[in-house]
Amino acid sequence: MATELTPYISPGIMVSWNNSKFVTVGFKISLGIMVENNPGILNPYFANITLGKRVDANDDEKIYSYIELEGGIWKDFLICGLGAGITRYQNKDLSPKFSFFLGDCGFIRIDYARYKNKADLDLGGMLVMPLSKYLFHPFI
Repeated sequence: MATELTPYISPGIMVSWNNSKFVTVGFKISLGIMVENNPGILNPYFANITLGKRVDANDDEKIYSYIELEGGIWKDFLICGLGAGITRYQNKDLSPKFSFFLGDCGFIRIDYARYKNKADLDLGGMLVMPLSKYLFHPFI
């Protein structure tokens, strides 16, 4: 079998509970590629670059934008992945960012960054809509 590469765009929205005990909302868009039917590889995998923004309605300073590289694997309908990137807070502070996610279109997601030398942790749910050739398959 030959390797099949499938590009995709994946917008998403996240609602989470922050370790500051406030609800946060995040928006993101990912541009990536899925690798399928790769000889010798047990599970298909993916990689993408993600741009996003997290809003904290209770603390304007803790609003941040981010760029992140993500990757992971999937088995049947379960996707598992990790991300690493950088945030830029409203006060211009930069911080490393890490994430973990598990699910399929609906994900459990954990995001970690540092704000003023303290953990800035979000745990929540993210809904995504991966747009690829599979979505448009009946039309092509």
